Amino acid sequence: MKLPFKDALAGAAKFWGAAAKQETIWRAFMAAMVAMVLVYRLELGAAIYAQVTQITRLQPAAVPAGKFLAATLHDFTFVAGLGLVYLGLKILVRRWWPRPAAGAFLKIGEGLLVTGLLLTLSLVHRLHYQLLLQLDTGLTLDFVKTAPAMVGVGDFFRMLSWPDAASILAPVLVFILACLFARTWRRMCGWVLLFWTAFVLGAQLAGPQTLDDDLTVNPAVYFLSDAVKDQLHFLERENGYYARRTDMPGEEQSKSVRLVDEAFMNPGPRPPAPRREPVLTADGKS
Repeated sequence: MKLPFKDALAGAAKFWGAAAKQETIWRAFMAAMVAMVLVYRLELGAAIYAQVTQITRLQPAAVPAGKFLAATLHDFTFVAGLGLVYLGLKILVRRWWPRPAAGAFLKIGEGLLVTGLLLTLSLVHRLHYQLLLQLDTGLTLDFVKTAPAMVGVGDFFRMLSWPDAASILAPVLVFILACLFARTWRRMCGWVLLFWTAFVLGAQLAGPQTLDDDLTVNPAVYFLSDAVKDQLHFLERENGYYARRTDMPGEEQSKSVRLVDEAFMNPGPRPPAPRREPVLTADGKS
């Protein structure tokens, strides 16, 4: 007998909820991710509505507050999707290797990997933020490819300001605090998730999104999307996609081309051009 959809959904939520309660590092990771996207949105919103930049499309008149708040849906989706993938991997590891998964060695390695991931994602968010304000563009794969040739590693770290460093390190600090105060965060996380969900859904009342993707899409998703598109274009060029195309302009397209050169207007045979004899000057030179 098949269970009703409602019962199946409730069972799945109960299963994932029970798994989440057992994962201290996962809950701390989710707290750090929420802090990361909140810091990014707050800083970007403050820069726009305080008119920090002179870029036209980043002025308050061009970025309605309702549309900007509605963009939090992309952050919510990114954090929720990444969290579910991470939790799913944790469940598989516990099922396949229960004894190593419960050991301290694997937990330390997991903590280090999570810290590295948080630093990488924080750097992506901060670079995207700075590029928006200074160059009016988001973080793309082309920038990542060309930046090392223009700026060395030492110069890059010297360019970081205290706000940059604080923004990058804040998620890691939240992760460490959430691990140290795991019981307190366990009691709070449900309420935080409920409040954030209600806020994101309420912000969607602003209507369809009309802002550019680099303002609305999460920076990590924006960068990955650009990287995938760049790789697809590269594969198309490598496979000779455009070279194999044989479609020619049709009659309607040909009418839009007007050839005015005499050779095209009168393609029939023409007499050869008259031969010009060299003209001699007074000193006998041609």
